[in-house]
Amino acid sequence: MTRGLSGSQETAVAAPAMALAVLVELDFAPDPLRIWAGVGDFVWGNRTFTGAGDLLGIGAVDEASEVTARGVAISLSGLPGEIIGHALAVTWQGRAARIWLALLTEAGAMVGEPVAVLAGRMDTLGWEEGETATVSMSVENHLADLERPRARRYTDADQQAEFPGDQAFQFVASLQEREIKWGRG
Repeated sequence: MTRGLSGSQETAVAAPAMALAVLVELDFAPDPLRIWAGVGDFVWGNRTFTGAGDLLGIGAVDEASEVTARGVAISLSGLPGEIIGHALAVTWQGRAARIWLALLTEAGAMVGEPVAVLAGRMDTLGWEEGETATVSMSVENHLADLERPRARRYTDADQQAEFPGDQAFQFVASLQEREIKWGRG
């Protein structure tokens, strides 16, 4: 996917010195986790990203000319052990994950708006414990959902499991062996 840069961003890229900020937002319920690969707080709009510095790791973000689902790995190290318990207790799987790339001047001011690098869903969570813990998470692109098989059937039981009380498929089973005369008999 091509991403256009604003005029001020193109000027910043051409400058002899500039910095990049990687912003990550993970939609943990009920409060999202917003971190960035820097030190201190980074404010963008009404969002505040907490600096994780070198403790934040982001795998390679691949793009291809064909339409494929590409994911990325995010890791956060140096965490106290109780953070893992919290991560396992909250609802996270299938929730939104976003990564942006922001251009910064030498003074640390943001140039233009951050560019969206990935918008997907949190998929799997792994961790390693020691004195501190390292949590790693895979984030899948929304296209990965198209590759998952759907185990749905056009039956009343399946419809009742999804929408209790709905009678849309109530008579489907009785139609299986029924001979229906169509047109003139």
